[in-house]
Amino acid sequence: MSVISVIIFASLHVTEAQSPLEIVMYLVIAIGIVYVYLKTRRSLATAIALHALNNLVAYVAMILM
Repeated sequence: MSVISVIIFASLHVTEAQSPLEIVMYLVIAIGIVYVYLKTRRSLATAIALHALNNLVAYVAMILM
């Protein structure tokens, strides 16, 4: 199920990709989130918080550029 989760996460986030290599970035993020989820005894709240933190960092980076 982890592999399926990673593939679904990455495919949902590259809907407007400019390059096929953009999926690699999302695969790495998804693998990291799944890893943290498994290491925290399947804490969905932790995985969601990590995803939200990633979104916040991306948002701040976009604002500053």
